Amino acid sequence: MTTNVEYVGISRALDSRCSSHPATRRGSLETLNPPPLYRSQATSVEEAPIGHFGSAFELPTDPAQARLGLLGQLQNTIQAISSLRPDYCARLLLGQTILDLNGYGRDTVAFFTRGRHCLALR
Repeated sequence: MTTNVEYVGISRALDSRCSSHPATRRGSLETLNPPPLYRSQATSVEEAPIGHFGSAFELPTDPAQARLGLLGQLQNTIQAISSLRPDYCARLLLGQTILDLNGYGRDTVAFFTRGRHCLALR
């Protein structure tokens, strides 16, 4: 993944999913290639970069990161998994682990967890 990420999503039908996005976003979509996943695993994988890049203008959970002026950048309007769920941290860790094991580890550190302090990959 790159640092200039605007949107994160999952799909079983990538071509139709991509064509449903605005033309300005469509040309810059990047596909990750994890192994086949169950739906719950896929939403966990989707949440990992959402936790890493954050929704637009969201402040990071860690006050030290907030002092650095970090702000979220994604145009996603909802999280893949609500941070209010009791299993949020476990699901985030699952998504981070799957991405890390498949070569995407540098984009899995979660800065934006909407107030939840999770033990996770660093």
